[in-house]
Amino acid sequence: LVVLVHFYDKKMEVITETKARKITDPHEQQYLENLGKRIKMLREGHNMRYVQVAVLCKCDSGTISRVEKARIAAGSLLLFNIAIALHVPIGVLVDFRE
Repeated sequence: LVVLVHFYDKKMEVITETKARKITDPHEQQYLENLGKRIKMLREGHNMRYVQVAVLCKCDSGTISRVEKARIAAGSLLLFNIAIALHVPIGVLVDFRE
């Protein structure tokens, strides 16, 4: 897994995408997998497709797919936008207690 870092211009458009580092820590990987599962569960619970969430998050549907599959780590701004798109507080995305 490679963490991608996005740099945005004033219009919040991605101007560069940089590979920051590989995720090698198993705890970090588990966190990303849990996060992806939570986002997928919430998205499907709202009967939303990747593209619908992506439009609301101002990203492409592949990004949402990769976050759900724990292939990339979502930055704080993307998590913020995903939470808004799914109508939940951001804490719901990262609270994995059952």
